[in-house]
Amino acid sequence: MAEVSAPLDRPPAAARHTALAAAFAAAVALVAHARALDGGFLSLDDADYVTENPLVRRGLTGPGFAWAWNVGHAANWHPLTWLSHMADVSLFGFNARGHHATSLLLHALCAALAAVLIEALLARGCRDVATSRRGFAFASGLAAAFWAAHPWRVESVAWVAERKDVLSGALGLAALLAYVHYADRPSVARHATVTALLGLGLCAKPMLVSLPAVFLVLDAWPLRRPPLRRRILEKVPWALLAAASCALTLVAQKRGGALASTAVLPLGRRIGNALVSYARYAAGLVWPGRSSVLYPYPAHGWPAAIVGISAVLVVAATVAALALRRRAPWWGAGLAWFAIMTLPVAGLVQAGIQARADRYTYLPHLGLVLAVTAAIVGACRIAWVRVAAPLAGIALIVLACAASRAYERDWKDTETLLTQALAVTRDNAYAHFVLALDLDQRYRYREAEAHAREAVRLDPSLWVAWDALAHALAVQGRYDEAMEASRESFRVHPGDAWSYVTRGTILLLSHRPAEAVPVLEQATTADPLLARGWTGLADARAQTGQPAAAAEAYRKALALDSDQFEAWIGLGILLAKTGDDAAAVPALDAAERLVPSDARPFLWRAAIALRRSDLAAARREEAALRSRNPEMADAVAADIAAASHGPGTRP
Repeated sequence: MAEVSAPLDRPPAAARHTALAAAFAAAVALVAHARALDGGFLSLDDADYVTENPLVRRGLTGPGFAWAWNVGHAANWHPLTWLSHMADVSLFGFNARGHHATSLLLHALCAALAAVLIEALLARGCRDVATSRRGFAFASGLAAAFWAAHPWRVESVAWVAERKDVLSGALGLAALLAYVHYADRPSVARHATVTALLGLGLCAKPMLVSLPAVFLVLDAWPLRRPPLRRRILEKVPWALLAAASCALTLVAQKRGGALASTAVLPLGRRIGNALVSYARYAAGLVWPGRSSVLYPYPAHGWPAAIVGISAVLVVAATVAALALRRRAPWWGAGLAWFAIMTLPVAGLVQAGIQARADRYTYLPHLGLVLAVTAAIVGACRIAWVRVAAPLAGIALIVLACAASRAYERDWKDTETLLTQALAVTRDNAYAHFVLALDLDQRYRYREAEAHAREAVRLDPSLWVAWDALAHALAVQGRYDEAMEASRESFRVHPGDAWSYVTRGTILLLSHRPAEAVPVLEQATTADPLLARGWTGLADARAQTGQPAAAAEAYRKALALDSDQFEAWIGLGILLAKTGDDAAAVPALDAAERLVPSDARPFLWRAAIALRRSDLAAARREEAALRSRNPEMADAVAADIAAASHGPGTRP
């Protein structure tokens, strides 16, 4: 049977109009989110995805390619996303601007594809409207530009760890376009193209598992494809791909501990949160409000009144779409697109700690945008609408650009972003924890302690916050308090590699290296790829008179993370102490390159130079050392003076 959605003629002029609409949407995306280029890497997830991931840090390699297909790291299965991060490291190293540029360009591509897709769907679904293909292209360009500029796209573009959003978005939109062309003229080759694009998209992010159902929605409108049985059968291969992705994702999230049990989060609270999320996501298209990178799950669930209002709105929208299914079928199609694509992240299967997230609307919002655009196109029979609609569209785009650019100022670093999140949300334990982690890494231990304490006060089950508190206390010399916090971390969540590293650090700082060795050995057993675990174990072995075993552990740490200052300086000092000067100097040089302000590389190179009776080299190290640590420089100067009068140096 011939398909109702017969191929449309595309004269050269129509193709030009479509290209202009796509170019306009892409340009708006670039302008709206250009400030994302100024951001750095964040303490929130970017370490897992790039900066502290040993396989990603090596760039594109054979072992990295094989690892990318494993199930479990970061509680996800998205091999194509891992490979894109590896490619960025190969191209840009750890220059965050390059990583952000890739995400921005992918988002611009998504904007262009969205414009082409919306134009294709309008042309097929609104044929009875007295609008030219140029009019459809103009409307689609404005619609895609507004979607791309919306401030809820910031999270997907400005956050390196959310590369999966823009990458899967581009592949998902390409799959939708390929499906529209397949519907025009079904063939094995076109079916295979849709299959390949959907498969690649699922390898970037499992959010696309709902795409086969969206294809069915588009069959009803705008494609109007009978009969139903044939339309379902052709989608079986795509449904199988989606099912496989679901299975792999559930395994990954279970292994990563990201799935919340019904004992922790009862089904009733999940349903309530899903209803509130649906209402908030839909309203956010026109009124996004103040965004946050983390929206905390309400400690006792949403108030019944809010859940009730949300349920009424969801039911009312559904009833209205059904009532208008003949006169205005785009409302039903757009709402179904939005509802189906949001379902995997609505929270019925709760993964992670957030109640909702702006990034979850990346492709779902396009369904609502399509419905609104089709309604406006249909209303353009009225003269004043033809004039007012484009002006309103341009005004909305300008406002969206301004809002996105303002929000992107907060994405310049972790402290700014999390401070903003705490300002616009309440009782946000996880935001306090991430801020504590960031402050600790920048040696602001008292502030880190304060935020970690607030995190565990708000959520005593947040074991990572107990761990952060333990470390912040330990580096302040409060070892008993630190150990108590560490015990609480183990009580809530026993056996994590990072918890072992923190406890080992407490023992090392409190001068108990013999006790630290078995603890840090457990860390390296729990996660052999955790470089910090090997460094801590090397420090403990060095302090317990095991130089060969310590050197081996340092080298394992550096094989996983060659930019780890603690491992280079520890190895350099260890080799210098054992008399292996030839190997010690390169290790100390590497440490200096990573942290030029640290005095220890200069001190130990001076000691090596004196041991070699190279007084000129020792004086150069002493001169460089003086601006970093005058007391150390005075000690080296005394050794140089002693060496110039006779053999031997101070040990």
